[in-house]
Amino acid sequence: LKGRGGSLIRGSEEDDNMVQWRYNSCLRGDIGSVCSVCWSWDGKFIVSGSADETVRLWDPNTYQEVACFRGHSGIVNCVSWSADGRFIASSSDDRSIRIWDANSRNQISCLLGHTDCVKSVSWSADGRLVVSGSNDETLRVWEVSNGREILRLQGTNNKVTSVSWSGDGKMIASGSEDGTIRIWEASSGSEMTCLEGHTHSVTCVSFSAEND
Repeated sequence: LKGRGGSLIRGSEEDDNMVQWRYNSCLRGDIGSVCSVCWSWDGKFIVSGSADETVRLWDPNTYQEVACFRGHSGIVNCVSWSADGRFIASSSDDRSIRIWDANSRNQISCLLGHTDCVKSVSWSADGRLVVSGSNDETLRVWEVSNGREILRLQGTNNKVTSVSWSGDGKMIASGSEDGTIRIWEASSGSEMTCLEGHTHSVTCVSFSAEND
């Protein structure tokens, strides 16, 4: 499995460990199922989110945990790294999105507004905004600097399981438990198209790097 920069990614398994297949190495530290992993854009770190309510930072060269971020009071469903490598976003069953400083290891913001579990989070390319998807059937766009919700995208009529921001910043994709993938205009929140065909929940969506 290729990660950014051609490196092999670690994967999530039900035995509560992350495994790197090429080197047959195991990063241990989480005490609950690992729900999400993400490489830093420079390939120097991996961040993971777990059912033990923590966000953990790992060194892929030494296979050691270098930081543990605590603050969530529910399963951490998704972690996402900002493009400049400065910040990590995490979403949780506690209905919050938290923003962490990757260098100081401090929480800098807690985004509140969703009324049910937040299943996914994704950064805009410029790092100013994040989009979140929730079991409350909404996508919400947040301004990171002040924690303000600036846009609410509705119309899925089902739980939102995954979100992804396009590289050019113009579109947001969402996957839902109703089996649909929807593409939204990021600036207005208008639905551009609905892709249908799956017969079960869509659990992950992502744009190609050449989407623009």
